Amino acid sequence: MAPRVAALPAIGRGLGTIYPGARGRIEMFLNEDVSWPPADDSHRDAFKGREAQKVLVDPGLELCRLNDYPTLTRPGSSNVAPWWSPLDPYEDDPGFAERLKLAAMLDLDGTGTSIRQLSRIFTAIREDWGALNFLIKARVKKPVYGFYGQASGQDRIGSGPSKADPKIEGQVQSSRLVGNAHQFYIPNLTIDHVSITGTENL
Repeated sequence: MAPRVAALPAIGRGLGTIYPGARGRIEMFLNEDVSWPPADDSHRDAFKGREAQKVLVDPGLELCRLNDYPTLTRPGSSNVAPWWSPLDPYEDDPGFAERLKLAAMLDLDGTGTSIRQLSRIFTAIREDWGALNFLIKARVKKPVYGFYGQASGQDRIGSGPSKADPKIEGQVQSSRLVGNAHQFYIPNLTIDHVSITGTENL
C-alpha cells in the first residue's frame, strides 16, 4: 500500500510548513499558495463535478502517466505535465497494476483490450491529446501540493487529428470517454521537482 497523501502540519499562515526530517527548517512547498479552482477553466472541467481536493503529494508516493514520449517533458521543454495518476493503490484508486489486470480480463472489440484503450476510456484522454505510447513512473523530489479527484468524461476526439493507433486500441468508437479514474493535477511542475523512476513502452 502506498503512503497516504496528507496535509503536513502548518506553523503559520504564509510562513511555510515543517516537513518531518527537514530538521525543523521552514520551507514553502510548491503550490502551497495555490487554491482551487485553477485559472484555466478546462483544467477545472477535467474533474468530475469540477471539484478536487487539495492534498500534499509526498516523495513516498509513486506516480504515473501515459505519454507520447519516453521522458518527463516534451522535447525542448523543462515543464512537466500536471496530470498524474497514483501508480500504487491510493484511497479509492486501486493502482495501475489493477488496471492492467482489468485490461487483460476484458474483450471490448473481439481482439482483446490494450492498456492504452482502457486508460483512454477511464482517464478520459482524448485521441487528439495523445497516443499514450509510454508509461512514465515518477516521484516528486520533495513534497508538493496538488489537487486530487475523479476525471470527468470527455468527447473521444476534439478538433485535432487522432493520435490513437487502431491496431493497438482496437476499433471501438464510442463518442464519449467515461472518465471516473482518480487523478492528480499538480501545476507548475518542472524537471527540478520530479525524478523519473521508470519507463515502459506500451
